Amino acid sequence: MEVTIIKRIWNNLKFRYEVYKSSPFYIKEKFKFGLYKSLKPYINLRISVKLNNNAKIYLGYDPVDDYILDHLMGNDFKRYFPDNLILNQKELVLDVGSHNGIYSTILSKYFIGVKIICVEPNPISLEYLKRHSIKNHLNIKIVPYAIGSSSESRFLVDNNDGSWGKTVEDAPSKKSIVIQTITLAEILKNVDVNNLQLIKSNCEGGEFTLVDQLIELNIKPRFLILMIHPEKGYLKELVDKLTAYGYRYSIAWKSDINPCYHFFI
Repeated sequence: MEVTIIKRIWNNLKFRYEVYKSSPFYIKEKFKFGLYKSLKPYINLRISVKLNNNAKIYLGYDPVDDYILDHLMGNDFKRYFPDNLILNQKELVLDVGSHNGIYSTILSKYFIGVKIICVEPNPISLEYLKRHSIKNHLNIKIVPYAIGSSSESRFLVDNNDGSWGKTVEDAPSKKSIVIQTITLAEILKNVDVNNLQLIKSNCEGGEFTLVDQLIELNIKPRFLILMIHPEKGYLKELVDKLTAYGYRYSIAWKSDINPCYHFFI
């Protein structure tokens, strides 16, 4: 029995060491990240870790952050940072559904000098977004609302899919909080829209009203990265509207749940 226990401990230690050594290529502070990963699930460290592009990312505060970081910097990198995406200093990015701010933080390090408007209604995510902003000295404006067709009170509903899967609904549920919606025109008030060159949207269905308002306001950024949620609207209709508006597109990721489309001029 003692041999079995000792062997099990030894195998566990070897596994933890392999986890420690296997830090992804995009991690600069490999010791810190390796320690963070190898101690899970026994100890959940909270750390900020530096990436190779010098972005500093908080991990351990939200269970989905590990996955989001790997999603953005690993095999799905080109879904969010396509080869033909070019942004110049002082150009403007609109990040609708900013969540904890990991995407905006990474983007700001690849395109130095851009200004980002982050739209996010979840008060917990807003705290992490602010931390990322301060830690990385980001040039961002935080809009603590959800995109909507009007300014009104609605409900942010927890669908048991983690912090990134909350949806904005008309009616409350057992796991919901009251939030406010805001229109695109209000978000961009006092902003030179000619500088708006990228919109990234992952807002659980808000992309449908976002696109309608974009066309209504006659605003045309060079690039749109849209995570589309077909259960909230008609995907083909959205694509047809944008192509009629002058955009070409490519499908960055095929999915029945949340496909990713790139629209570009």
